[in-house]
Amino acid sequence: MKITHDKLNELLLTISDNARVFVPQKIDGTTNFHLIAENAKIDLDTVRTKTPPKEIIFPQTEKILTTRSTAGKILEIKEAPEIENTVIFGVRPCDAKGFMLLDNFFMDTKRKDGGEQKHIDPQWKKHREKTLVFSVACTKPLSTCSCTSLGIHPADEKGSDLLFIPDIGGYTVMQVSEKGKKFLADNKSFFTDDGNPAAAQAEANKKCESMITLKVPTENAGKLMDLYKKTDVWEEVSMGCITCGVCTLLCPTCHCFETREIKTKPDESEKIKCWDSCSFCTYSLEASGHNPRPTTADRFKNRILDKFEYHVTLYGEIACTGCGRCTDLCPAGISLADTLASLGGVL
Repeated sequence: MKITHDKLNELLLTISDNARVFVPQKIDGTTNFHLIAENAKIDLDTVRTKTPPKEIIFPQTEKILTTRSTAGKILEIKEAPEIENTVIFGVRPCDAKGFMLLDNFFMDTKRKDGGEQKHIDPQWKKHREKTLVFSVACTKPLSTCSCTSLGIHPADEKGSDLLFIPDIGGYTVMQVSEKGKKFLADNKSFFTDDGNPAAAQAEANKKCESMITLKVPTENAGKLMDLYKKTDVWEEVSMGCITCGVCTLLCPTCHCFETREIKTKPDESEKIKCWDSCSFCTYSLEASGHNPRPTTADRFKNRILDKFEYHVTLYGEIACTGCGRCTDLCPAGISLADTLASLGGVL
C-alpha cells in the first residue's frame, strides 16, 4: 500500500479527533514528539528525536492513583484516569525495537534463566494496548548510529504496527501487526493498493546500511560477569562520568522508576510513578544509610551490565538498540563503543 504526503497529513489530523496523535516536531531547535496540530510541521529530516518516544508510553511522571484518608484510615481509592487511544507516527526502527525490549521488563513472565517473573506493570500494559506505533524507515544515519551491530536494520519493522518507507511523493506502507491491519482497513480511503513493501524495505535497508560506519562490539555480551569484581577496570572505563543520568534518561530501553506519595490536600494524596536512574547516587541508597553502589564506577558498571549482561541472561536479548543517544549526548564524551571495546580487551 502507499500514501501520499498530503493524504498522510490529512489522515493524522483526522484521527486526532478521537486519539492523541504524536509526531516529531522541531520546537526551539530541538526535535521531540509532540501532539499534532492543524499547522504542525512533521520533522523527519532530523534522524532521531532527542528524547525517545518511550516517554509517551512510559511518561516521565504519571499518576497511578489518588487516596482520600482521615486519621490514618483510607476512605477512598481512585484509580488513575483512563488511558486514551494514542498514535505515534515517525518512530525510528531503533526506538520501535526499544518498545519490545521494555516489554521484556514490564510484561514478559517467561524468563530465559528459568526464574519466575510473576507480575506485569499494569500501566505499561494499558498504554501498549491503547497505542499504535507507526515507524518510518531511516534514509540516512548519524555518525553514532549503530543499529546494525545490535541486529536491527534502518527499515526494520520489529516493534511497529505499520512501517512507512519513504518513497517518491509519500510512503510505501508495510502492515506489521493485527492492530496495524485493522487501522488500514478502517482508513483505507487514504491509501492506494499499489507498492511492494518487501522490496521497498530491502532497498531502504541496503541504501542506509551502506552509510553506517560505526560498529559497537557486542560479542562479549553475556560474558561480562567475569569483570564484575575488577574494580580497576570499571574505574578506568567510567573515568570522566559525572553521573548526570543523561545516558539513562534519554535511552529508549532504560526503565528505572520510583513511586512517590504526594500530599495534594489535607485528606488527599496522589501516588505517582516517575523516572529514576541507576546513575544517581540515591538510586540504590537504603533506608539504613548503606549504599551498595557508593562510587561512580559501581553505578557505571551496573548500567553496562544491565544492558549487556543481566538482560541477556534474563530475556536473551541485549537491552540496547544502537540509537547512539548515550554517546551523542554525554557531556563527558564517553563513547559506548569505546567502553565495550575496552571491556572486551581485558576479558
